[in-house]
Amino acid sequence: MLNIEKSLYNEIVCLFPQDLIASIKFSYFEQENKDTAKIIYDCFNKIIIYNFSDFIKKMNKNKNIIFTFTPIYENFIDPQISDKFAIKILSEFKSKYDIDKYIRLSVDKEYLIIKLDENNSKELDHLTFIINSIENENMLKTKIIIIYYMNKDRKINEQDELNCILDNTYDKIFIDDLIAEQNNFCEIIDKKNIHDLLFWLYKDSDIEKFIKDNLKEIYSLFDFDIKNIFRTNREIDYTDTILRNIENKKIKNEILLISLIKEKILDIIIQPEKSDDKNIKNLNNLILKMLTSKLYVKHKNDFYNQLKYFFESEFKNALFSVIKFIEKRGVFSQLFFANKNKEIIQTNVIQNQILNLFKKALKMHYSQL
Repeated sequence: MLNIEKSLYNEIVCLFPQDLIASIKFSYFEQENKDTAKIIYDCFNKIIIYNFSDFIKKMNKNKNIIFTFTPIYENFIDPQISDKFAIKILSEFKSKYDIDKYIRLSVDKEYLIIKLDENNSKELDHLTFIINSIENENMLKTKIIIIYYMNKDRKINEQDELNCILDNTYDKIFIDDLIAEQNNFCEIIDKKNIHDLLFWLYKDSDIEKFIKDNLKEIYSLFDFDIKNIFRTNREIDYTDTILRNIENKKIKNEILLISLIKEKILDIIIQPEKSDDKNIKNLNNLILKMLTSKLYVKHKNDFYNQLKYFFESEFKNALFSVIKFIEKRGVFSQLFFANKNKEIIQTNVIQNQILNLFKKALKMHYSQL
């Protein structure tokens, strides 16, 4: 039975996008179907191609079909070899005769790329029929690459049936992002918990910089009601003072306040537990939340960049919730008024207040994760 499964998945895993593999990895499918999941991973690792340049290096047939999420007008060809390619969008042809003629006459280029999207899905089988007919006449003088552009949020229906998928004379592959800079996907799905994944995606300094870059934007969304005690431009002066203190103020144990903010948000995102199973469950929940999020279908093409975008969105939302929660309780304002009155801030008091409020704010924010 396993041999039959291996043969089947050897044929179809090449058409799996990265998010489908991730869904298998981070859902209950893997736990309930360990043997099948291992077969799928083994097949995927053998055939994974992460961008168009990688595909060109590895292609071994004259007829190829690439399925991708990359936008149809994106330029994905290395300028150093662009003179080897002829490129056409299928909708530019006026008739099947024009397609036939164009392919037959494309003898001066090593590769001929024909692009189409889901609006022309019915034409894909016609296109492969024309190419096969030319090949049968021994008139196919160039390597054919059909690129089929797919939309992540489009629902598949019965009319989308593509018979060409069954044509074994074509090499078929799903490449999520034709211009991906590196192959990171296999490393992602090997991570065992959120801590390992997060610190593989980001360095400590990256997260701290992200906080600094977003704090001013977050404060611009607040509507403060500050009495003009000091006859200054109240909101701007208040915001600037708080931001300077958050970035530069050292509190108990000589920890910068911004470092404390970073650590407390990470504590809740990572949610360290004594039980490894609990940590794995949290990672699975987070990935599945991303895969079902509206953000997932609207931004980025490959899983790596989508994951970074999702983490940054989650982190920014958590940061906003925390700052809003603490501001409503007047903790940061102590930094402002102490600064204006030239007072020495009781750092241990503020630290304890911030720690307590962080725990409450972040647990409220992540209670649904």
